[in-house]
Amino acid sequence: MIMKNALDEIYSQRENFIIIGLTGRTGSGCSKAAEILTKSIEDLKTVGLCLDKNPSNDDRKKYIIDQYAKRHWQPFLNIQA
Repeated sequence: MIMKNALDEIYSQRENFIIIGLTGRTGSGCSKAAEILTKSIEDLKTVGLCLDKNPSNDDRKKYIIDQYAKRHWQPFLNIQA
């Protein structure tokens, strides 16, 4: 019964976290990706996007992603094994 309660507690929290497993050969970019994901939004070199008079669809998409990231970014915690 104790194990069931512990599992219920863990699963009730699953909306509050995500685990990403990065694996690959040496030089494949996993460490660089982990480094980027652990940075604060201020440390990330996001492009200061603005829309001009006739923005392309790609410009609009990049702008939306940039604005969303600035409001909602939370750095990951790096756990290495």
